[in-house]
Amino acid sequence: MDDQELRRRFAALTTAHLADACIRAQLPVRCAPARVHAVVPGSRLAGRVCPARHAGSAEIFLKALEGAAPGGVLVADNDGRLDESCVGDLVVL
Repeated sequence: MDDQELRRRFAALTTAHLADACIRAQLPVRCAPARVHAVVPGSRLAGRVCPARHAGSAEIFLKALEGAAPGGVLVADNDGRLDESCVGDLVVL
């Protein structure tokens, strides 16, 4: 199955569909906290997660990006802070 077909199939799914599939496949259901939301309202995203927790240095994010496969999704944990962005400027550069 190519990426386009996979994207087409995922576009019709809801979070409930994915959670049910995990339960049936006996996989842990892991969801982002409720405060996590799309930067562009109404947009959707699917991909293998590349998690990184901010610990004062942006190096951890660069390592996560280096190890990511094409289509990977960087999830930056900035300890819930809403007053700053900890990696966006580096990603843009």
